[in-house]
Amino acid sequence: HTVKAPDFYAGKKGLSAAERGTAVHTVLEHMDFGKKYSYDDIKELIAGCLERGILTQAEADSVSVKKIQIFASCDLYKRILEADDVFKEEAFTVAVRPGEIYSQEKYKDIDGDIILHGRIDCYFIENGGIVLIDYKTDRYNEDSEEEFHERYDIQMELYSKALEKVTGLKVKECYIYSVESGRAIPVEIQ
Repeated sequence: HTVKAPDFYAGKKGLSAAERGTAVHTVLEHMDFGKKYSYDDIKELIAGCLERGILTQAEADSVSVKKIQIFASCDLYKRILEADDVFKEEAFTVAVRPGEIYSQEKYKDIDGDIILHGRIDCYFIENGGIVLIDYKTDRYNEDSEEEFHERYDIQMELYSKALEKVTGLKVKECYIYSVESGRAIPVEIQ
């Protein structure tokens, strides 16, 4: 009798949401943030990622050229083009005191640092201040704005604190860029 190969060998049709999200991140990571992109430029970029083995065919097919183009023509991207300096995919490790992150009374006197490790999608320097951007590829709709903020605000807060420690500059603005909805959602940081 024949042994059926498990699904992951069968070249399964659809990618999971997480896999599609990773593919989008990969394309954004390989964009040149010093140049403007047309629809065709983005198609070319994706084709280039495929040729270089950075994306599989299924991943390349799953990326919406239109959604990347919407990002490349948004106001935030225009600011990236004008920025003094742009950093992408920056990994950081930083020690933070619990009281610096958590406002509750019970954390303020704890000794000992928390070590944070993270990777920042993008930040740029504009007039001596930092603008932080994190791309999200999960679904975002107006009704769940609160839920979206609950899920990501603390992460952005931590990233901001870490960046300020590492760079010595102030984070003046913070955005989550929702690839799904083509919107830059401002995050209030303390």
